[in-house]
Amino acid sequence: MTLDKKTKNLSADVLIAGGGLAGMALALALNNGGIASIVVDALDPDEATEASFDGRQFAIAQACCRMFDVLGISQHLEGKKQPILDIL
Repeated sequence: MTLDKKTKNLSADVLIAGGGLAGMALALALNNGGIASIVVDALDPDEATEASFDGRQFAIAQACCRMFDVLGISQHLEGKKQPILDIL
């Protein structure tokens, strides 16, 4: 990705609409492959990182967990994940 400071234009190979779980995982995978991306999301990143942000809960399938291993982000989920024991 490049940023022209004079005009404040961004340039990348891929534009990703949505900074949720799928969009951010895609951006990381592309970056690991040498492909520059820009993620655009309606939520202000400062709001999402505030302690008062309620966040979201996800059910993540085993295949996705393996993808997170490959992307190198599984360690960030330690202590926060648990099995789904019941679905109502």
